Amino acid sequence: MLIWLYSFFVQSTLFLGATWLLLKCLPNIQLRAREMAWNTAILAALIGPTIHVAMPQLLPTSWHLPGSLALTPQATPANQSTFQLAAAAAQPEMAPNLLNAAYFQNAQNASITRPVPNQTQPVAVVAIPPNPWIQKLTWMWWLGAALCLASFGWRLQRFHYLLRNRQPVLNPGIRLMLDRLRLAAQLPRPVRLTYSNNLGSPVALGVGRNAEICLPERALMELPAEQIHAMLGHEIAHHMRRDPVHLVLLNCLQAVFFFQPLLRIARADMHQTAEQQCDAWGAEQTGDRWSMARCLASVATWLMPADAGDLAVGMARHQPTSHRGVTHHRIQRR
Repeated sequence: MLIWLYSFFVQSTLFLGATWLLLKCLPNIQLRAREMAWNTAILAALIGPTIHVAMPQLLPTSWHLPGSLALTPQATPANQSTFQLAAAAAQPEMAPNLLNAAYFQNAQNASITRPVPNQTQPVAVVAIPPNPWIQKLTWMWWLGAALCLASFGWRLQRFHYLLRNRQPVLNPGIRLMLDRLRLAAQLPRPVRLTYSNNLGSPVALGVGRNAEICLPERALMELPAEQIHAMLGHEIAHHMRRDPVHLVLLNCLQAVFFFQPLLRIARADMHQTAEQQCDAWGAEQTGDRWSMARCLASVATWLMPADAGDLAVGMARHQPTSHRGVTHHRIQRR
């Protein structure tokens, strides 16, 4: 297992580091291409070590760990010449004394005149004790991964606990907006719509039959209809892209491979890219970019520490930009 982790660290550093440098050199690259670059780098970082461990002949390297079983055949009169040939190949300075025509002739005559026993030649199995450092590092990885996963699970459970008292939205006009956006996104199942006073930003929860959008209570009281429409469009785009599942998977990868800091950079950049694409889709559905910009600016002032932007996909959590004194988010069309 440790050789796989070591191979993952090396290859993930190469793939993720190269992707980070590439995206730094191409800041205006399309959002979909940016997201695809990160996904490709993460997938390659997972597949590469697996191929290296399962089929080492495809990726020949000098990475070897001590502590394995070594099979050492015993030298018998019947195969003594074979061992001498192997010794000559391993030590070239012995070749002039062994690798000559007379030696090969003697070995051939010996193999002809000497009967070969029928039973299998005995093989000695020498067990080399495992390196204690390898065991310690493996246990340290198991312990660190377990602690990071437990921390993520506890924070996720605490986030859902804060939303335990959310109530369904009964306004027929808002629900009609949601149904139209759901049909535009080609989502086959209805999406549950709720609100909570413990949120400052809307969030998309669940997937499939459990898909849900939870709005902050003050959004229903303070925002006009066109901004609520833009907010719902943003969250429906998250469900259309399966972002709630992607965010959980990225957090789990970051927890299991806690020793790779580039995964944190990849997760943060992919989250921001997803938010920008959802902004673009929501603005396209409303047909009014300024409604989306005003909605984002309003929600940005409501954010609470309990919103936990790294636990649930929401709105107004990526870096805003300023243009002519009006604070809004960069909106790009797909």
